[in-house]
Amino acid sequence: MRWIHESILWLLLAAPLLPLAVWVSRRAARKRLHRMGDAALLDGLVRAAPRRRGVLRLMLLTAGFVFAVLALARPQWGIAYEEVNVEGVDVVLAVDVSTSMLAEDLKPNRITRTQVALQELLRTLEGNRIGLVAFAGDAHILCPLTLDYSAVELFLDLLNPLAFSPQGTRIGDAVRKSFDAFGDRPDTSKVLILLTDGEDHESEPVDAASEAAERGIILYAVGIAAPQGAPIPIKEEGALEGYKKDDKGEIVLSRLDEETLKEMAAATGGLYLPGSGRINMEPLRKALEGLARSRLDSEIRQQHKERYQWPLGIALACFLAETALVGGRRERRGGGGR
Repeated sequence: MRWIHESILWLLLAAPLLPLAVWVSRRAARKRLHRMGDAALLDGLVRAAPRRRGVLRLMLLTAGFVFAVLALARPQWGIAYEEVNVEGVDVVLAVDVSTSMLAEDLKPNRITRTQVALQELLRTLEGNRIGLVAFAGDAHILCPLTLDYSAVELFLDLLNPLAFSPQGTRIGDAVRKSFDAFGDRPDTSKVLILLTDGEDHESEPVDAASEAAERGIILYAVGIAAPQGAPIPIKEEGALEGYKKDDKGEIVLSRLDEETLKEMAAATGGLYLPGSGRINMEPLRKALEGLARSRLDSEIRQQHKERYQWPLGIALACFLAETALVGGRRERRGGGGR
């Protein structure tokens, strides 16, 4: 047996106080009556109930209180098994892990802000299958579509631009790699969430978005950078050594190509979300809620059987019996006066 609200059981300690409170109350009432007039006369007018009846009423009230507390604590015992169909949307997260994601225009840096935003988003996506693609110069499926969100979070925590090579920002390749992540199921709503800070003039990202639209994939793009751009820091054991430079020795500024991302999202009927401040995923969450949900999986779940009905029924029976005793006493009193 287990209790859902176990702390409520502490109220049972008050059960012995109930008879005491009733006894004190009756004694105080008797004293007030005696102050109103002659004791012998009042005893004749106000006939006390038989002692046994009073004890029985106290027992019923106390028992009713005890079983009401037990019902409120919600006892459960026994296991029931049921098959549950899981319905939702297939969602692939495509995350930019190029070294430019280490830029610090978003504090502490772009990749950390991306990880935090996605962890918050995952808490609102329960029931949907999630996959993860990481891309820089190449794109890789890190986590296939799954309902195991802890696995997705594990891979999100491991995203580190310094661990991926070759470097670059091939957004189009990331979109095409997501096709493999989604698989060939035609009956599910498919959403690709692209999070990137980079410019890409090599992998034809807009054409890749058009291919996604043909496959029924809706793309939501999130730009992870401040509008003015930022240099890419080079650090050694956490200490800043300098900034990335081009062939001419000039510091490279990583800037976001918002127009391309907007064009990609529009090609699939999706949205573009700026991420220059706090990354607001609420529009994305609402958009996902409006999509058609398909059966993704089924699972056998075990549930503890609720048993609060038994103590609740006993409590009600005790209170009704106590009320009936009071009513019967009044009827006898009324009959004796005729």
